[in-house]
Amino acid sequence: MASAPSQASPTTPESRRKLWPLVAYGLIVIAEIVFAILVDGKGFPSFEMGSHYSFNIYKYYHKWEFTALIATFLLVVIFWWDQGKSTLHFQKTWCYRVSNGSLLISLPFLIGAVATLHYTSLHFLFVFLLSLAFLASDGSTWHGVDTKSPWREQAKMFCLFSDAPIVGAFFCLGIFYLISLLSEPSDPLDTISYFIAGAIAFQWLASNFIFVVISWGNYLELWGSTVSGDVGTKGTSETDV
Repeated sequence: MASAPSQASPTTPESRRKLWPLVAYGLIVIAEIVFAILVDGKGFPSFEMGSHYSFNIYKYYHKWEFTALIATFLLVVIFWWDQGKSTLHFQKTWCYRVSNGSLLISLPFLIGAVATLHYTSLHFLFVFLLSLAFLASDGSTWHGVDTKSPWREQAKMFCLFSDAPIVGAFFCLGIFYLISLLSEPSDPLDTISYFIAGAIAFQWLASNFIFVVISWGNYLELWGSTVSGDVGTKGTSETDV
């Protein structure tokens, strides 16, 4: 995930992260878990979208997945705004463009994933594309940001501990889903859909939690380095590759 390249030094005030987005990240994940566990759905209306689509968020598998996707959407929006206010020292223009483009396209993928909860196959496609968009965004940030920038290490950790594992998990889940549909075509939306929804909800919940932990770790490391004066002062310029 990325923001515009800048000439500023990592020690300048505009490069330092503000605390409130990190607090918001934590509150969103806590609210996600509390809502999914405690809300039993009594009195919640169904979402009706035409004569062929409806779902109840208080159904167990819909509730967990719905809240996980909404939380992910909010995390992406706040993260993008937060990074837009910071300095990432991009050295490669194409990495900057891929990072921001992937993050931008993740938003319609998220909306599509929420809107297709009732259609397992289409829903899974949106979710898998979403995980690929996150991997592309963080991967291009990791390889395009100046080596002295603390954001490079954060993007690397996102890739290794969140993005890559979730892409691998969804790839395996997709193979399982395809085999299940081919072997049991008469029962595609009952037990299989419950399993798929639960697996996706768990993956996003774990990914969101890991995202918050890495973000806080990066903030504390950056803050400590700034206080001790260990952060490099070399500013870098953006060059085309």
